[in-house]
Amino acid sequence: MVSGQETYECSKLLNYSYWIIVLDIDRFHIINDTSGYANGNSILKNFAHILYKFVTPGGLAARISGDNFALVLRDYGDDELPIRTARSIQEEFAKLAVDEFGSISLTCSAGFSKMPDDGSSFLDVMEHAEFALKSANGTNGSICGYEPSMHDSIIGNTELEKALALAIDNNELQLFYQPKIDLKTGKIMGVEALIRWIKPDGTIIKPDAFLPIAESSHLIGKISEFVLSEGCRQNKMWQIMGYPNIVMSINFTSSDFYQNDLKDKVLDALAKTGLDPKWLEVELTETLALSDIDYAVGQMNKLRELGVKLAMDDFGTGYSSLSYLQILPITLLKLDRSFITDIEHDNIAYEIVSAVIRIAKSKKIETIAEGIENPAQEDILRKAGCNYGQGYLYGKPMPAEKLEEFFEKNAKAHR
Repeated sequence: MVSGQETYECSKLLNYSYWIIVLDIDRFHIINDTSGYANGNSILKNFAHILYKFVTPGGLAARISGDNFALVLRDYGDDELPIRTARSIQEEFAKLAVDEFGSISLTCSAGFSKMPDDGSSFLDVMEHAEFALKSANGTNGSICGYEPSMHDSIIGNTELEKALALAIDNNELQLFYQPKIDLKTGKIMGVEALIRWIKPDGTIIKPDAFLPIAESSHLIGKISEFVLSEGCRQNKMWQIMGYPNIVMSINFTSSDFYQNDLKDKVLDALAKTGLDPKWLEVELTETLALSDIDYAVGQMNKLRELGVKLAMDDFGTGYSSLSYLQILPITLLKLDRSFITDIEHDNIAYEIVSAVIRIAKSKKIETIAEGIENPAQEDILRKAGCNYGQGYLYGKPMPAEKLEEFFEKNAKAHR
């Protein structure tokens, strides 16, 4: 059998070129967790069979590791070949979502490079195809070709990953809390816990900069565990200190939410801190909740059985339908800031918000508007029947000691 390097050398000698496509099954660890390892292995075998359908003369298909596969195709001058092939593989793979896999969304991502143009050896070109795969920032179903500039960004991400791992070990992660206000009384009723990375020199790094790296490197599990335990601990501490009982909202990523032992992890955090479940709320984005609706509902029901509250974040920004309010066992609906920004001047935004509030009320689901920045917006939302508000009008995300000052001021203002 001809090796990859021999193919590379022949391609230079004979002036041939090849496409190397590296494919990764999206969220494969979740498939294993939800369907079992035997079914996971079945998916891998079926994926391999799909790839063999696309092997052309002089090409090859191989499993690289885990859920990573490679396809080598002879190039005949068609620059669209790798994209077209990857899309065809995605379509074939999606068809496997039947029977025991009927509730799972089966997608795969691809990165590709050209040999010999994109490297000085076969392994070099293969590595560049993997760079292309990783450069899509974990977007499911992505197809991306290699560009030399990607190399620098991947190296940068690797360095950031190392620094983040050290930051976790050195306790540089901290929770900030943004207050949520009862629009009827003006009193604080809850907070949203938001992760921050605070470097030793005092530099604050927001989650947008490091969470994507954490998700792709599996550091996200440690971070989510910290958010859950620290959020519960802090809320119980505030109760002991005599501050008003409030709801602590935390966010889960899809890699956490779809774990089999999610209920056990939440129960463990509540037990260790002594926090009553009714003072904990889990926030989910609609994209996360609807990516695997049947399994998501099962996970949500397990959390509701514990007495934990459930909020849907970013409602109305994705592909959601109001009909999902009948399916999902949520207790709170967050109205996305994009609807609130122009609610004073945009009648359509106002009508949408009013309609959602009315429907939520009929389902006994409370509502909170995020992104409130001025009293006029607050007044409109209060009159529309919105229960709660969150935004810079009340306060930016702040560390625990600053929120304690907020408790004091809020109590004085609304005695």
